[in-house]
Amino acid sequence: MLLNPRLKDQRICKVVTSQTLDKKALIELEGEFIEVNKIMGFSFVNGEYALLKTFKGSEESLVVAMSRTEQLHYHDEIKAIKEKRRLADRRERLSTRIIPINADISDEHISEKIKFLFQPDLTSNQFNEALVEVFSVVAAQENESYDKLKEQLYEKADTAINRNIILNKSFREAHDFMTIMVSRIKTKADHLQFFRAVNFFLKRLNLRIKEGKTNAEKVSAIFEPIYESYVESFGSNFLDLWVNKINTDD
Repeated sequence: MLLNPRLKDQRICKVVTSQTLDKKALIELEGEFIEVNKIMGFSFVNGEYALLKTFKGSEESLVVAMSRTEQLHYHDEIKAIKEKRRLADRRERLSTRIIPINADISDEHISEKIKFLFQPDLTSNQFNEALVEVFSVVAAQENESYDKLKEQLYEKADTAINRNIILNKSFREAHDFMTIMVSRIKTKADHLQFFRAVNFFLKRLNLRIKEGKTNAEKVSAIFEPIYESYVESFGSNFLDLWVNKINTDD
């Protein structure tokens, strides 16, 4: 895009505050907040992206609304700025949300977060965010009175990890992961984790049926090797009941 001959420079900025009868506006430019001149009588929408234009000769800078042509020209650049800001905000939220490993586990905030983790019907995002906050604090406790809590938290963390893999990886990767789970089953807790994984996997497959992206025959072909792997080692009674329950609930 050709620059106006009268301009020395123009840069994308974000308008933070702007009043119609004020000659000044507060903008954010490359992470810094700056008060600049604007046209009196014109007001921006707070959060709007505009151009800070510097004119030749006077070196005066003025924040100006983008024309339609400029909006189209700078579309990708503005999108990149928004994404960069979003990631920076997320990093900041994470850094302020993680509780120091030497924090007092009896602290009211930490106690409430731990209780929150054990509430039913949490979304995966809600659980993952709360887990990030308290996991290291609980894991660092050496007092035996916290052993039961640590065991429960580890179990929930394992479930969250399994869920993320099964729901977000490819079907082949999820299939291979569950086959490996079967080969490592040794305890009652291992069986429970596998059954939870079956729940996540079948619900994902059944959702694809509802969306018309697959059919029951293909779902059976995908799940059958996992089913047979478990049944060969541990029998079918409990697994059949569990699968029927999942399919009935759906």
